[in-house]
Amino acid sequence: MKRFFPVLLAALTLVSCTGTREITRTELKDKIAGAWIGQMVGNIYGLEYENKFVDEPGEGPFTFNKGMNKMAAVDGAFSDDDTDVEYLYLMMMEKYGVDPNYDQVKEGWMYHIRDRVWLANRAALGLMHYGFKPPYTGKKEYNPHWFQIDPQLINEIWAYTAPGMPDYAAAISDWAARITSDDWASSPTVVYGVMYSEAFFEKDVIKLIKLAKSYLPKTDRFRKVMDECIDLWKKYPDDWKAARKVMADELYVNEPDITKSIWNADLNGAMGILALLYGDGDIEKTLNIGCALGFDCDNQTATICGL
Repeated sequence: MKRFFPVLLAALTLVSCTGTREITRTELKDKIAGAWIGQMVGNIYGLEYENKFVDEPGEGPFTFNKGMNKMAAVDGAFSDDDTDVEYLYLMMMEKYGVDPNYDQVKEGWMYHIRDRVWLANRAALGLMHYGFKPPYTGKKEYNPHWFQIDPQLINEIWAYTAPGMPDYAAAISDWAARITSDDWASSPTVVYGVMYSEAFFEKDVIKLIKLAKSYLPKTDRFRKVMDECIDLWKKYPDDWKAARKVMADELYVNEPDITKSIWNADLNGAMGILALLYGDGDIEKTLNIGCALGFDCDNQTATICGL
């Protein structure tokens, strides 16, 4: 925790400058530590079911088996692709300040990321080694995976350092998402960034979702997806499977071929929103539904458990 401390101080200063919200250093450190542990728990919990439930939702009970076996091998939690690039971004913040620029982030990517990245992240890294700079590394003209899930699963650190500052969290989340992604694929990242930032002060899941939605343009595709998730939750308050079928049909089965993928950003973002809605604020229920909803579910369980 020592190396994180300068960033915490900067975050406290930014919050104080607004004159509207205050959080003690002790509270801030506790919430960040709790959220990071939550990410680890959710990631390891969902890892066994990653990409396993596609055509149909999963059936419980769900366990830690696969993740626990890996933990035993390394004597502790480990970094998966849902909890890795945050370390890199933190290092860049420590080196250059809380607002590193694209050139500085590119430097960090090219030096520290060698392997074990996929899809939009892999394509962006390759483009960097060919001389491209962000945000061109995320442009759909160059990155064939611009529409995938990647930015929403490596973004939490930008909100950890923006407690109670959803405007800043939304802007920096979109900025970071453009390193690997383009167009509507950045929207779920913005939503999670806002929710994480606001969650330092707000515990009501529904309020968090509605606030985050308000940061997207009314014409935004993922905003419409969120509206549909909320409507389905109201229509089927006790049947998440019915809601899942509607969204899976829309965003996977009937998705245009060029962006049809089990790792599609909006598809997995929708599964995260459904897990939060049907989880009723209960962490175990939310995790189990997050696993059962399927697709790239260890991302959803990591993100929502941290939240």
